[in-house]
Amino acid sequence: MFNSSWREVKIGSLGSVLTGKTPPTAKQHYFGRDYPFITPTDIDGIKREVKTERFLSESGKEYLGNLLLPPNTVCFVCIGATIGKMCMTDQPSITNQQVNSIIVDEENFDPRFVYYALRYATPRVINVSSGAATTKFD
Repeated sequence: MFNSSWREVKIGSLGSVLTGKTPPTAKQHYFGRDYPFITPTDIDGIKREVKTERFLSESGKEYLGNLLLPPNTVCFVCIGATIGKMCMTDQPSITNQQVNSIIVDEENFDPRFVYYALRYATPRVINVSSGAATTKFD
């Protein structure tokens, strides 16, 4: 049961919402050890923390432009059989296109609360998205 002083907000009102992207794998100089590159496979769906198998280089980050996620970003797998798996970044990171991320407006919201509230709402998100190829946050 929710506290009566709580308010309902759209996900897009919690901060900036971004969808990740994968740099061309043929350009190996985009990959390195500088920035964790989060994919659905890296997210175990249980722990908030994530450990990645791959990393991007500085040039990979530059290629992707404004897709660098700061620490405390909430990441949500939005496509495929693993829809609904979640994690939070603990360092500047980048995700692939199967992940939507919320850079939480920390002046107005607590990223950990957003993470757990979205985790609680995950069955509803999955239900709404069933039949859709992807889920977009707005």
